[in-house]
Amino acid sequence: MTTTTIQEDRPVLGYTLPRLFTEPKVSLLTRRTTLGYEVIEFGQRIGINVLPWQRWWLLHFLELNPDGTLRFKRALLLVSRQQGKSFLCSLLALWILSRGRTVLYSSTTIDTAKEQWEITADYAEDHPEYFGGEVKLRKPNGQYAIECPGLKCKYKIVSAGRRGGRGLSGVGLVLVDELREHMDFDALNAVESTTLSVPDALLVMLSNAGDVRSVVLNHWRAVAQSGEDPELFYAEWSAADGSEIDDVEALRQAGSLRSGVTAGHGGDEVV
Repeated sequence: MTTTTIQEDRPVLGYTLPRLFTEPKVSLLTRRTTLGYEVIEFGQRIGINVLPWQRWWLLHFLELNPDGTLRFKRALLLVSRQQGKSFLCSLLALWILSRGRTVLYSSTTIDTAKEQWEITADYAEDHPEYFGGEVKLRKPNGQYAIECPGLKCKYKIVSAGRRGGRGLSGVGLVLVDELREHMDFDALNAVESTTLSVPDALLVMLSNAGDVRSVVLNHWRAVAQSGEDPELFYAEWSAADGSEIDDVEALRQAGSLRSGVTAGHGGDEVV
């Protein structure tokens, strides 16, 4: 895990690099060492242009091992509100769908789940050529789903509870949002179990800052900071403990201001 402190010139923007993150194993992330470029370019084709911090996250999370397999199976992402987390989720979900894999999205609030579904559905419906040529949107009894019959996969919203994902298997990506609201492990365990039959399945846990009641978030944050799980990628945009509320540098590091371009994003390589 690396701690970053970077000085940038004005205008005042949030930092692209997170304050805390898992270091890459390679000195340079290129098209040969990460699938992040593939996702970014897929996004451009369907009309999603990533922000600098999203680009950084995709390149680092999708780092490849020397044998071409994904280095990470899980990710913990902490970033403040209104930074584009929803569009990052949609892009990752749409890319996985285009590869013929099912995606589950779980949130503790129905409004968040609906908003996420609508963003994802709009892009899928506008670009069926990337999803087997046909996209069907389903909303029976509040059970929101995006179906891709040609690829035999779907994007589905599931409840944040012990029955979430019940009866499903072969899932390629699970997105668990609002992790700070999870007071026990039932919901996370339920959706993660749907990925067991897929060797390269991904679990992405997303959240804003939690508190002492955020049992699951606090657990995974401790695991991430300990470095004991080599398959967990960790990125946290946050202010250091003890920062003053009006400390502009702390706000920038927390991602509370829109992320700007930081050194290390030129050309085809990222440190």
